[in-house]
Amino acid sequence: MRFVFLFIIFTHFVSARNDYFEGFERSEIVIPIEEPFNSVYVSKFNPFILVQSGTFYMGSHPGYKKEDQHLARKVRMVTWNSKTGRKIHSEMFYPKLREKTEIKEDFELGKYEVTQIFFKNFMGFNPSQFKGELRPVENLSRQQINLFLKKLNALNDKYHYRLPTQIEWEYAYRAGEKDTFFFQNLSNYRDYMDVDLKRNPMIGLAVFGWLKGNTSRLKILKKQGGMYLGQTQMIGLKPVNAWGFHDMVGNVSERTSSIFQLPNDVHWLDSSGKKSKKNSRGELAMGGSYKDIASIYSR
Repeated sequence: MRFVFLFIIFTHFVSARNDYFEGFERSEIVIPIEEPFNSVYVSKFNPFILVQSGTFYMGSHPGYKKEDQHLARKVRMVTWNSKTGRKIHSEMFYPKLREKTEIKEDFELGKYEVTQIFFKNFMGFNPSQFKGELRPVENLSRQQINLFLKKLNALNDKYHYRLPTQIEWEYAYRAGEKDTFFFQNLSNYRDYMDVDLKRNPMIGLAVFGWLKGNTSRLKILKKQGGMYLGQTQMIGLKPVNAWGFHDMVGNVSERTSSIFQLPNDVHWLDSSGKKSKKNSRGELAMGGSYKDIASIYSR
């Protein structure tokens, strides 16, 4: 059985040269038409890319030492327990050291984030806050995602549709990159970015992604092909990564099937600082959105 994964979405800029997209091709997006859904329709209007199994290093930074203070951040912590009540303190946070990770099976992943027109034609409704046929569908509940996947699997086209795991998503995002940022393994990134990325890596994120730095500035937004100030943008406007995927940085955060679990002695707190009844489990989303600033955590 072949697995197909979809981008299902919820919801400091520094200047580079003017020719942001020099040497890169933008994809010609095909608008879905209203006709009976089948596997041919799905592959035509929501194309997939085969990702082969392999190994990669997963994590936000290739290496660090505790004495590397420039990588550390002081985080304000608020904790609660039945004996001591509410307590406020600070802790030092260090980026997670990369770990070698294996992908054991080939899979296919959507080349683009799922568009609103595709979702509406298939599901009959569009829950997105920022409307636009070729903008990514967002504002989806988990129940709506499950229904969408159920209907796709009802096509019985020998594919199994589901969300990617966090590991699978990052494997496709990095696309063979061995450094901090995925675009550093592209052969011609230096041709259009007249800058030392080791010193100014956020430029690459701004070129390849829709983040707060370019979606909140009209002049920069228009120069890079965007249309909607402070909102999501149309898919496929940004250059692809080395394996052909668009918009894996910013625009909308992409849901995965992976779950995080808070430790037993850690709880969500309500506005008064007391232990909340909120579930300690949650789903992981990756890539950041148009609301986020560029950082080494933008994976």
